[in-house]
Amino acid sequence: MQKVIICLLISLVVFSQARVGGPTKVGGWNDYDLEKNNDYKLNPQSPLNMIYKLLLQRVQKFLISNINFYHVQTQVVKGMNYKIEFSYEQGNQTKNGLIQIYVPIHGTPEFTIVKLQPNQEKLGQMVGGWQDYEIESGFQSKPDSLLFRAFQQLSKELKEKNVEFVRFDSIQSKIVSGILLKVNFTYEINGEEKSGSCQIYDVSWEKITEVSDLQLEDENIINENNNNIQIIGGYSTFEYQQDYLTNSQNELYPIFKELLQSLKKVGLFFHNLITVERQLVNGFNYRISFSYLKLDGTIGKGQVIIYVPFEGKPQVTSLKFDNTLTLTDNGEGQWQDMEFDQETLKNPQSGLGQAYKKLVAELVLKSLNVSKILKVSQQIVSGVNYRITFQYGKADNLKTGEAVIFVQPWTKTIEIKSLNFNIQTDA
Repeated sequence: MQKVIICLLISLVVFSQARVGGPTKVGGWNDYDLEKNNDYKLNPQSPLNMIYKLLLQRVQKFLISNINFYHVQTQVVKGMNYKIEFSYEQGNQTKNGLIQIYVPIHGTPEFTIVKLQPNQEKLGQMVGGWQDYEIESGFQSKPDSLLFRAFQQLSKELKEKNVEFVRFDSIQSKIVSGILLKVNFTYEINGEEKSGSCQIYDVSWEKITEVSDLQLEDENIINENNNNIQIIGGYSTFEYQQDYLTNSQNELYPIFKELLQSLKKVGLFFHNLITVERQLVNGFNYRISFSYLKLDGTIGKGQVIIYVPFEGKPQVTSLKFDNTLTLTDNGEGQWQDMEFDQETLKNPQSGLGQAYKKLVAELVLKSLNVSKILKVSQQIVSGVNYRITFQYGKADNLKTGEAVIFVQPWTKTIEIKSLNFNIQTDA
């Protein structure tokens, strides 16, 4: 009898919580308050942020854009089930979809239902080949759309050449771990309309939109206003996780394998990645700085450029080795002086730039400012240590300080290991 009464009391409590919107019940579906959590696209702390990014990756091959969740339900299991209804744009149409995804407490999220309107099996066959892409009207007012991002980036590149974008004339699209567009467009210079072409690579979930192979009808514009066309597809830091080197499903894996094979041919062994940069060409160039190990117990620094076409195998186009460094007792590289300039120091995509930014922020907290950088040296560890000697204080009373800052790109670690003020220098 006592057990029956307890069960009835528990049932009443659960029922009352459900009526007033109380805690989520195990096994039942509950509405998720989207109005209070409508920043999920930009807020990495929101559980919907991860699901949104996973969905973008899942449906990228269907050329879908402007995904918006409008009804979300949750269900507590051993982890959490999410049932999400959403709208999206495809071509010039707005459609609806439904997903259900299981997010375990520990482990990898798994889609259990993915439904788009209409059935997308036919569209799935488009992957890999060039397809005509419909240029919808009004894309300039749709910031979440692919065409808006392409328009913004292309307009920016053209303004640097003192010409104005007028319109897209024709576009073809191709799926290549993202979306590649082959674009013909009209631009205006001195009141006259002319034709141009380019390729635009877009990965929406990584916020990447890059223009390459930009060609204008008036070749003199390129020659006079931009002596280095490669600036368009300049190198930028490629952020990666350590498992990219061992997981065959990740983008960096085949490139890393190519580096290992190249080192093996000259009797060297891989030691550590220092930086990885990527450049959009007709495919990608990966510029990788690394340390390597020799049989005599020394390590050195090298740099390789590996070209990865959109279709085809990686190719090593450059492989250079620097002077050999002697290992210290703890297996770390020796300190080496670095050349630097203001552009490098203020570049947030370089390791030194990240270290410098960390130093400036730390000094601001102490109501100090960097007056001048005197010297920079680096040490290869599992990452890079940067030793920065700097001047600080007022102009009539400058003092010297020194900081050692550890940067490990693949874990996004930037850490001040030591910071000393008013030190004595040889000068």
